[in-house]
Amino acid sequence: VVSHWMACVWALVGKMQISESPGGWLFREAGSTAAGYSLDPDDPWEIYLASLYWSAMTMTSVGYGDIVPTNADERVLCVICLYVAGTSWAYVIGQVSSVLSNMGVHEMSFRQDLDDLNFMMDDRGFDKDIR
Repeated sequence: VVSHWMACVWALVGKMQISESPGGWLFREAGSTAAGYSLDPDDPWEIYLASLYWSAMTMTSVGYGDIVPTNADERVLCVICLYVAGTSWAYVIGQVSSVLSNMGVHEMSFRQDLDDLNFMMDDRGFDKDIR
């Protein structure tokens, strides 16, 4: 969900700046054939896919560098998105770690109860047959 919203904001900034003099990332990508094709700035799906690609690369900190900010406004947005993405990624990793570490809680509690019971029976001198 965070990646989707980051992609939407990135696409919006690109569309807003495409007509400006230095242009933005979308202007740069529309004129580039480095990837073997030129991005169509009038096709919303192409813009969204390019933006989602940028968002995923930013969130996972892979950052291939093929879609980059080209002016100060885009750099500010990138910094904000990096903080949001870093926080979201840390939260997701923390939640997954928490789920994985709590998977055996009941088993550990049961084993601890059995250990306590065995210690008590040994301490009170119960016969081994009763245990």
